[in-house]
Formats: sequence, C-alpha cells, structure tokens
Amino acid sequence: MITILKYFTITEIIESFLNNKVFCGVTSNYTYADGRYLTPFEFLEHDITHGNNYVDICFDRLSQSQENIKSFYNYCKTKSMPSEEIYSIKFIIFLLIHETFCEVFPHSRDKLSTFNDDFIFQKLTSTNLCNMSRFTNPNDLGLSIPKKYRENEKTITAYFYKSAYVYIRELYNWNAETGILK
Repeated sequence: MITILKYFTITEIIESFLNNKVFCGVTSNYTYADGRYLTPFEFLEHDITHGNNYVDICFDRLSQSQENIKSFYNYCKTKSMPSEEIYSIKFIIFLLIHETFCEVFPHSRDKLSTFNDDFIFQKLTSTNLCNMSRFTNPNDLGLSIPKKYRENEKTITAYFYKSAYVYIRELYNWNAETGILK
C-alpha cells in the first residue's frame, strides 16, 4: 500500500504489518529513513525492503507465528496497563517485526524460560540492524524512545531494560492465560 503520509506511528506500523499490509511511503524530496538521507526512490525501496524482510525472514525463514505475535499484541492492547507500559511493549514489538528479525518472540514455553531483560536488550541492540547509535540519532530510531529517556545512551539503555522487563512479564502473563506456547 503506497501512501504520502508524513510519519507513521509505531502503532500504525505494527497493526498494518500484523494485518498483512505494508505501508510504503512516497516522498517528493530527499528524506531521512533509518538514519540515511534517501532519494524518493530509495525511500520507497526502503519501505518495500522492510515489508519483504518481515515476511521472508520472520515467517518464512524463522518460522515465527504471525498469529501468535498478533494474539500477544491484542492481549496487551486490551489489558488494563499504564499507557507508558503499553507503549514500551509496542516499542519492543516494533523492533521485533520492523527493525530486527523477529528473534525475541518465543516459539515455545521452553524458549520463553530463557528470556530475561538482558537477553532482549542484547538481541535487539547487538546487531548492525539495531545498534545503540541508531537510538541516539533523531534521524533514525531516536524518536521512537519517549522524550524523557532520550537524554543519553545511559537513559536510553534504561528505557530498553524497562521495556524488556514489561514485555517479558506480559509474555508470561499472556502464555499463562492462553497456553499458546507449548
């Protein structure tokens, strides 16, 4: 789906991907995407690549279950939690499906038992796809971090750990309630 919106929110990106729709932006000028200053064609191609990676890597190569990720997302969205906690879960899911290779969503209950906040932080920030420098750059992923945590790398790291903790806590709660992960 090609559109000319100025900016997509994390919620719009997650919900479109989980509903098998990939928004591809069109711009008439050079613009930033993923920290690079791109031509209009490169910008469109960048969005197409995100969509292809989501399908090809997350589901075809890594055999993730889109239905499980969607079930978990909907569970969190409808649960009564502070909005900051809901955003932190969305932040991790966004990184999971849009910026990395879906590696931090467990296939089984055994896999879930190996998850902790340090595991999530390392998986999300130790690759070139999603290293810490991307979160300190406002022309890259820097604006995905809530403003009060954007001070420096230390506060950004603290936000990651806080988000990972909430994400894991809710993965356990979701699985305890649904029993999906066997």
